[in-house]
Amino acid sequence: MPENVSCTVNTCVYWEEKNICKAEKILIAIDEALSRIDGSMEIAELDATPATRSAQTSCKTFRPRTNSH
Repeated sequence: MPENVSCTVNTCVYWEEKNICKAEKILIAIDEALSRIDGSMEIAELDATPATRSAQTSCKTFRPRTNSH
């Protein structure tokens, strides 16, 4: 499990108090690259997706909680 990964999205199932992410794996990529994935492609098949600003990236690990805090 990743250590020291911060996240402020408390409506995510992986969020824990003190803004800690408890996901076993985290996928962060640029939206343009993820839009190229079709049903037969795996994430591991993507090429590197460089970015120059954090605004160009998105966390795709998010899963909504069934009951938000």
